[in-house]
Amino acid sequence: MLGWALALVALAAVALFQPTRPAPFMVLHQPVKTPGSFRDYFGRLIPARPGWAWAWRVEQAVFGKRKPVNFYAQVLDLSELPGMWLTNSLSGSPTFATTNGLQLWFLSAERVKLLHEQLKQDAEAAVLSWPRISTAEGIESRLFSGGSIDLDGANYQFGLSVSCFARVGRQYTDLIACVTYLEPITNASAALGSAGVTNLISIQTNLDASFRLQVPKGNGFFLFNRAPPDPRGKRIGILVDPL
Repeated sequence: MLGWALALVALAAVALFQPTRPAPFMVLHQPVKTPGSFRDYFGRLIPARPGWAWAWRVEQAVFGKRKPVNFYAQVLDLSELPGMWLTNSLSGSPTFATTNGLQLWFLSAERVKLLHEQLKQDAEAAVLSWPRISTAEGIESRLFSGGSIDLDGANYQFGLSVSCFARVGRQYTDLIACVTYLEPITNASAALGSAGVTNLISIQTNLDASFRLQVPKGNGFFLFNRAPPDPRGKRIGILVDPL
């Protein structure tokens, strides 16, 4: 009887709490909070004990198996490419653009494949990283690839950091992603009171983007930051395969 009661409560909640579809593209600000669903709240009520395995079977029977989400991307330094390269290669203006320099193109699977091939042949496009995250909808996942450095007694991380959270619909995947790319740089500076030169190390921010997308089914996307947060920063592009 308890199992049937849980199932009925879950079904009623699914009918009453259908989420509304957000805007196709939104820039988010830290701290980014992922939206909770009734399934998430319902799951928290079930104790993580062997004796409650039947309740997890009810949960999956009511809500279905979580759909897989694959965030496969290529992070590129496009600082040396000509200004019109993106427009020519991506066949037109961006699907969305913001005042802070972020530009986004939705691309079919075929266009993503062609762009991968084109980037391989272009010596001015430097590949920085190939982040790969395999997860499931409704589960927040993170990836970090980099190192750390000690500056003035404090420890700072540098490299690529990616987090993603998605829900898969019939026509769109609702994706929330945060991507940062930091690197240490050395600036030569004349030492005060001497003729020597001192190497000063600092952390340069090339990309710091948090966004929410409604990615059409079967599509990937290309995100470009034409105005890095740091004036010395590289112009970073991210090519994401269909989710």
